[in-house]
Amino acid sequence: MKNKRYHIVIGSILFAVLTWFSVNMRNEYTVVRRMPVVLENMREGKALKYPVPRFVTVRFRGSGWLIGGLYLFPNVSYFIDVSAPRRFA
Repeated sequence: MKNKRYHIVIGSILFAVLTWFSVNMRNEYTVVRRMPVVLENMREGKALKYPVPRFVTVRFRGSGWLIGGLYLFPNVSYFIDVSAPRRFA
């Protein structure tokens, strides 16, 4: 075998890995992330009645393609708009 065709072997392995990855990303996964809490629109001179935690733990469930976005954008935060009055029943 004087004509070595390593590029065909490498291409076949790469195609197999990409196919395997694509099939597995269609499954449903659950990921738990710890996210920082960000308070928005805090008016000057106002205070909060109760302390707000610095971090929250959030559970995401979805297909692998959607969950993969959490790893592509690691700076995900939980925003709370404190300008609107809250009424709890």
